[in-house]
Amino acid sequence: MKIFAIQLQHLDEINERQQIDRLKHFVSTEKRAAAERFRFLIDARRTLLGEVLVRQTIHDMYELPMDEIVFETEGNGKPVVRQLPSFHFNLSHSGDWVVCAVDDAPVGIDIEEIKPIDLAIAKRFFSADEYQDLLSQPAER
Repeated sequence: MKIFAIQLQHLDEINERQQIDRLKHFVSTEKRAAAERFRFLIDARRTLLGEVLVRQTIHDMYELPMDEIVFETEGNGKPVVRQLPSFHFNLSHSGDWVVCAVDDAPVGIDIEEIKPIDLAIAKRFFSADEYQDLLSQPAER
C-alpha cells in the first residue's frame, strides 16, 4: 500500500476561486459539477484536489495520460478506474489535508480534523449521570 497526501495552503477567496478554476481542467465532468454544488470553496478545493491526486498517481505509476483516465462507479458507489481493474484507491479529506491510499487490493483510508469540542452539547443528549461521567474524564491533548 502507498499513501499520498496534499496539505492545502490557506488562500484568500480570490486565489481559492482561481485554484478551483484551474483544477477543473484536470477532472471529470461529473467531479466538476459536484464541486460547483458545494456551499464552501474549501470543500470544492478538497474534492478537486482529491481527484487530481488520484489521476497524478495513476499517471506516475502506469504512464497513463491523465485525460484518458476514466472513473466508473461500482454498485456500492465505490469509484474504480476502468482501464486498471487491479488498481484500488480510496480518498479522504478533512481540514487542510487530502489523502489517498492505493494498492492492488481493496484499500481504505480516513482522516478527520481534530477540533476542540463544546461538551455542553452533551448535556442535551446524555443522561445526568453520563454527562457528569464525561466531565470527570481527564482532558487529553
